[in-house]
Formats: sequence, C-alpha cells, structure tokens
Amino acid sequence: MSLLTILLLICLTLLVIISGFLSGSETALTASSKPRILLKFKKGNKRAKYLLKILDNLENVISALLLSNNLVNILASSLATAVLYDLFGVSGIFYATIIMTIVIVIFAEILPKTYSLSKPTRTSLQIAPIIFYLSKVLYPFIFLINLIVKKIFLKKKKLTHSLKLPFQNLNPQFL
Repeated sequence: MSLLTILLLICLTLLVIISGFLSGSETALTASSKPRILLKFKKGNKRAKYLLKILDNLENVISALLLSNNLVNILASSLATAVLYDLFGVSGIFYATIIMTIVIVIFAEILPKTYSLSKPTRTSLQIAPIIFYLSKVLYPFIFLINLIVKKIFLKKKKLTHSLKLPFQNLNPQFL
C-alpha cells in the first residue's frame, strides 16, 4: 500500500467521523427540548444561547447540515472508490459501493443518531457553537437552495391550480 493510499484512508476515516457528527447533530437539534434549553440559558449556560439561536432558525440550520452531510458522504464515497479501484481495478467500484453503504449507514447514521436521541439536550449543547457557525458560513448556499426549492413549489402550485377539472367552475344550480 502506498503512502497516498494510507493518506486517503485517513481522510476517509475523518470524513466518516464528520458525517456522523453532522447526522447526530441533526437528530439532537430536532429532538432537543426548548423549555430545557431555556432553563439552562437562564442558569447562565453560554452554549444554550447558541442553541436557542439555532432553534429559532432551525429550517436553515437543518438545510446546512443536510448540505454538509451530503457533500461529506459523496466525497467519502468518491475517495473509497478511488482507493479500491487502485487496489482491485474495476471490481473495486463494486467493493467501494458495498463497503461505504455499510460504513455510512452504521457509523455515520445509525450510531450517531441513536446516541443523539438518547441525550438530545446534552448533545445539542455540545455541538451548538460549531453548528451555529457552520450555518452562518453556509448561509449563502442555503439561501440559494431554499430559493430554488420555493420556485419549484410555486410553479407546481400554480400548475395544479391551472389544471382544474372542466366541471369545477360550473355553477351548482345548473347541475
């Protein structure tokens, strides 16, 4: 195994850890109790201030987490494919798909989300400052994504309103 392959495997491991952090963060934030956070804020917990700001803007924060997590997972899968292709040729693509599916589902999805569900307030308070600044950095991208999504939904809504049945506009007294 070459030095480059070892470095790629180290990067791959770090990406899976980051993915788990992002997945667990999403679950912790959506499962956390706002009254508990408010109580901690009133008691002087500095992280609770970040968390309250996050909860007040949860839609954008979740979008930032989803964008980040998808980017990390795609990069991790691409790196795994490159490493395994280098080691096994074309069949390495198949190996990468199987291995990364198992690794991401177990270590980057199920384990972090299970932990976050068992301790949502504690986890949310721990991750709040990082997620707060991550969502600030990604805000221009999130704004653009949300704009595109809203445009698609508006077009779909207009389309469904314009596709009325022929008898929908008839006066009921004529029926």
